[in-house]
Amino acid sequence: MFNELVWSLCIATEAALLVRAARTGMFKRFPVFFLYVACVLAKDLLSIPIYDHLPSVYPTFYYTAELILAAIGYGILVEIYRQSLKHYPGVNRLFTNFFAMVFLVIVIGVSVGSSASSFGRVVAELEQDLRQSQAILLCFLLTLFMYYRVAVGKNLRGLVTGYSLLVSTEVMMLALALRPRTGLSAFMREAEPVFYALSLLIWLAALWNPQPETAPAVPCGIERDYERLAAATRTMLARARAQLAKVARA
Repeated sequence: MFNELVWSLCIATEAALLVRAARTGMFKRFPVFFLYVACVLAKDLLSIPIYDHLPSVYPTFYYTAELILAAIGYGILVEIYRQSLKHYPGVNRLFTNFFAMVFLVIVIGVSVGSSASSFGRVVAELEQDLRQSQAILLCFLLTLFMYYRVAVGKNLRGLVTGYSLLVSTEVMMLALALRPRTGLSAFMREAEPVFYALSLLIWLAALWNPQPETAPAVPCGIERDYERLAAATRTMLARARAQLAKVARA
């Protein structure tokens, strides 16, 4: 009974998030995030009918949905970084390229390492790697916020808070997946829907009313440090090319 209540709350909150975003225009600000919510809602609504009436199709449906959600979930992290650092184009571009490289490395690594595994196992490994990378990158983002005092509006702050809770819960669940269904493992399995519902409620409260994002009044040192790092990197590369040219001529 309790699980059904939590499940119903999640569906209602997901629907409320999407309806409110359509009314306020928040889709344009966080398109990847709301695409994720829409896909989760579709999965929630279709799971039971497919399981009841097409049980042979359900495993394929489930793992395909998980694969799509894992990829879009990684896209949410990219969107969070881009929105957080949009006033710092150099740093923004650096992280966008870095995220694309990390995603390709994870996908290729899982594909090569699991070439003989079942589709379900490949999806589980990919989801685990993507969630773990997101947890690390979220911690790094929070460190940047604190060190450089990056100004973040209410909408984005709530999105980051709720997503950090979701990723933390998923990482713990994946780490405990192979453990006996007792102790902490059993508790997390029971608590996972509750944590997800809490993330949804945080998002609903934070994104209910759009808040304008204003440029920081005081320039942040993060772009200055990036320019210094970029200049130092260019200098080192130029020296390396010069050394290679000398070696080639010798």
